[in-house]
Amino acid sequence: MEALDEAGKGYNVFDRGVFHSLYTSDHNGLIIELTADKYEFPDDRKAEIYATAQRLREEDGSDYAKDEHLKAALEELDIEVKEYDLPEASSGVGGVN
Repeated sequence: MEALDEAGKGYNVFDRGVFHSLYTSDHNGLIIELTADKYEFPDDRKAEIYATAQRLREEDGSDYAKDEHLKAALEELDIEVKEYDLPEASSGVGGVN
């Protein structure tokens, strides 16, 4: 985000529940989505973590996996994690500023 600011490029950041998305555009005007995990956890357990979060989402009847589902999955699987310091972001939809 800092580099985009310095370059004068527009972008939007959204909280997607289990990750953050940043949208910007390239020099041809094509929309690019960059994603960032909310937590640092072992790569070899990612599939297990996301599958558990998905099951919890379905049990909850939610339309998408939310942070609460991911946190509950990590707790259920007894995985300690480091939370990344990500910016506050809305959970809306949209493209680039």
